[in-house]
Amino acid sequence: MSNPLNYGRRGSRRHWRVLAVAIVLAVAAFFAVRSWRSYQAKLEDQRRLAEQRAYREKFDREFTRQLRSSTAPSAGAK
Repeated sequence: MSNPLNYGRRGSRRHWRVLAVAIVLAVAAFFAVRSWRSYQAKLEDQRRLAEQRAYREKFDREFTRQLRSSTAPSAGAK
């Protein structure tokens, strides 16, 4: 095993291969995490849009129901 305090010698080829693999794995992990977060954000956006759409539909139904009941002629008035 080489002495890590011997700064005068170059690292072995195995040393550079380990560094290259570590860098490749770090970059791959970065892009995997970034794409996963992007996917989660997309799902959250879709969930919020569906929730908003449901709220609007519920509001529209209630509004039209109240509008109909307020404009309909009363049963007792003639």
